[in-house]
Amino acid sequence: MNSFHRARSFALVLPLLAGLAACVSGTKQSAGLRQVDDLLGRIERVQAETLLARQKSAAALAALRTLVDPDFAGDPRAGFAAFAQAIDESERQAKALRGGVLPMKSAAETLFARWNRDLDAFQNVQMRERSQTRLEETRRRYDAIVATADPVLWSYDAYNATLRDHALFLGHDLNAAAVDALADGIDELEEQLEDLDERFGACERSAIEYVRSSALVGRIEVVDEGVPARTPAASK
Repeated sequence: MNSFHRARSFALVLPLLAGLAACVSGTKQSAGLRQVDDLLGRIERVQAETLLARQKSAAALAALRTLVDPDFAGDPRAGFAAFAQAIDESERQAKALRGGVLPMKSAAETLFARWNRDLDAFQNVQMRERSQTRLEETRRRYDAIVATADPVLWSYDAYNATLRDHALFLGHDLNAAAVDALADGIDELEEQLEDLDERFGACERSAIEYVRSSALVGRIEVVDEGVPARTPAASK
């Protein structure tokens, strides 16, 4: 091949290589956005599971209250079965909540590690500093979720364990004297639920704040008294 043909071939290859590099770069950036959206979806799941946990935990105590009410006039075996079922549902919800928190943490570490690495790719110092600031702000909002979610899991497990103890007690001794003996313990359960409900609320609020601040542009709407949610187009 003479020098003319070699030069011509090289000139043809350069645009192809440039196009391939741009394609690879664009694919990597798109992958970053997919990670952002994936984390948002997992945070939304934690928010939803937290709301269900509030409902299930309250329903279990309500079932116990009904069973030990001095004016209870129903079938005690049916009442006890309803209480036991409510505990089962609350315990399952605790597992579902934990099952949402763990993948959220994994997705977050993947996203933030990539974001931190990509800071080195900036050519403009000011743009790099802006991105780093956004990273730090986003990380703080995420850390607020973890700071509320972990205590919720511990407290929820402890609450369910106390409910289970009450079921074990009544399962062998369901009569007026036994119910009277549990009066103080049920009041303590009420206080325990109030504390747990506050923790649930803090977890929900931190998740809502993250979604409100980090959802992809054009893919968020406000529903249910100001609670943000991504539009269906962004959901997985």
